[in-house]
Amino acid sequence: MSTTGLGAARQPNDGNGLAVFAQGGGRDGEAIALNRRARERLAANSELVIVPGAGQLFEEPGALDEGVRPAGAWLRARLAPAGRRADG
Repeated sequence: MSTTGLGAARQPNDGNGLAVFAQGGGRDGEAIALNRRARERLAANSELVIVPGAGQLFEEPGALDEGVRPAGAWLRARLAPAGRRADG
């Protein structure tokens, strides 16, 4: 997982509803550390999901499926029409 874009996001949230979702494999300590540092610098709403047992490329059996679930839920919650936001 590349963290360059997230790490470079230093602009404060100007009320535009900016939200950042980052995800990392539990076995990719360097990417996790970079994402955590980047989140500290973001003024935006952000979430970091760590998939236990997954490496950088999520090649392990089931790792990609485990990563898709929280990413999909995060997107659904933010892309739902106003007044219809839900977790399901």
